[in-house]
Amino acid sequence: MASSGVNVLRYSALIAGVSYGLYHQSALNARIHQAQVDREFQRQASLITQAKAEFKKKNMPPESVTKGGDGEYTRLSFTWGASQ
Repeated sequence: MASSGVNVLRYSALIAGVSYGLYHQSALNARIHQAQVDREFQRQASLITQAKAEFKKKNMPPESVTKGGDGEYTRLSFTWGASQ
């Protein structure tokens, strides 16, 4: 039989190992959860950026109609009833 001092050491080592294992598992789970949160944030940010680009494209007038080739606005003159 082992002495009581050896048993105290054994159980102390067992408790320390289990405590460290629980702490380490908790740290790993927190890191995995943070990575998932970061991925979801990046996905939502890219969706927002894409939606802003689509909104801008949808609500902006086409430049070829409103501006001339040199970037200046052109004036169209119409004459009614004149034959060309």
